[in-house]
Amino acid sequence: MAEFDGPTELVTAARDTYESGYRRIDGYSPFPIEDLFHAIGDHKTKMPLVVLIGGLIGCFSGFSCSITLRSGTIRLTSAAGLPRNIAYAASKAAAANPGDSTAIKNLASAETGLGGTLSRLMMVSSNIPI
Repeated sequence: MAEFDGPTELVTAARDTYESGYRRIDGYSPFPIEDLFHAIGDHKTKMPLVVLIGGLIGCFSGFSCSITLRSGTIRLTSAAGLPRNIAYAASKAAAANPGDSTAIKNLASAETGLGGTLSRLMMVSSNIPI
């Protein structure tokens, strides 16, 4: 262990130590010294590869969960046999012709279907641990 007054002395000593045959050496400073890394020999590490693989696995897992949960929600929404825009279309038809009993029945049916779908969605979301 040694202490140096400046970065040039540290780099020189590290280079001399490496050239003497020592390979398991390390140098520390309160600020980055680019030449120090090269003076003690570029250490080969597998850490960047491990981080890349972990990041890719995490990214793939996140997208898989997102797609799985999204497809489950879509199945719940279409389980009532109603596309999402039927309630909107029924409300437009009922607003355009409030005296049409068929339009009002369609609106009531669409609202009932959406209410059932929302209740199933709430049951599923309350069972998902956070």
